[in-house]
Amino acid sequence: MDEKKDRNAEVMQVFREKGPIGYWVKKTNDTFSNVTRKTTSHGNFNRLEWQFLNLINEKKDLPVDEAAKLLDFFMDQSGMEKLVKRFEAQNLIRVHRHHIFLTEKGKQAYEEVLQIQEQIIANALENVSPEAYTTCIETLQIILKNLRPYTL
Repeated sequence: MDEKKDRNAEVMQVFREKGPIGYWVKKTNDTFSNVTRKTTSHGNFNRLEWQFLNLINEKKDLPVDEAAKLLDFFMDQSGMEKLVKRFEAQNLIRVHRHHIFLTEKGKQAYEEVLQIQEQIIANALENVSPEAYTTCIETLQIILKNLRPYTL
């Protein structure tokens, strides 16, 4: 019991020195959200646009309602509709019978943005060891598990 108290006290000391983990998670998330993926042929893509393009590529045949459910953390229904209409107008996607498909232009845009995204991730993880990354993920998973009783 004393060992657990000592460890909690040590963690709280780090918390006071480094700041709350929530601050760093939010700051990292906000930074990723503000990264622009600038393509040479297809314009710029923000994080949400990239995730939408990637989701369509993964599913190949994506029902509109499924896309809305999978992206509801990032946007509401009207935002989703605007994004679909914009991508349709840019000829990146085709919507047929409530299903979304990448057009040939959309597939080309996906490939270009994918290369940029992979470079962004590589740059973000520069000087991060696999062990540090694993520890970070495992720590966040533990914190989420510990917070679960306090969520609705």
